Amino acid sequence: MLGFTTGERECEVLGLTWDRVDLEAGEIDTSWQLQPHQKKHGCGEAVDGSYPCGYKRVSFCPKAHWDFPPGFEWVPCEGTLIWTRPKSAAGIRRVPLTPGMLTALRLLKANDGVNPHNLVFHHSDGRPISQDQDQKA
Repeated sequence: MLGFTTGERECEVLGLTWDRVDLEAGEIDTSWQLQPHQKKHGCGEAVDGSYPCGYKRVSFCPKAHWDFPPGFEWVPCEGTLIWTRPKSAAGIRRVPLTPGMLTALRLLKANDGVNPHNLVFHHSDGRPISQDQDQKA
């Protein structure tokens, strides 16, 4: 509903946190979005398809790390999901909410349960919802 009423992208909606929802002013701040990114092996280059750590999957490499260019703004969320800034300054804006959306968000906030990441939309156990999971649902 939020994506349809505001025109926000899926990654902006799924990455929305309650501290960027102004229920008094009736608007949201779209300065961050939730994106999947893969870490890089930190143990060295693969030789014949095998990494020095012995693991093929980067998630098992004990020296796995994020490899972003200098100046790239990001905040870790969970697993491969991180908050990033939109590609351009035009993506950072305050978006007004319709009265119906404002009512729905107030109800959602009042019934929010486990939420370690302060996400507006999340699984019942507090885990973030990925774009793949949202699209499958």
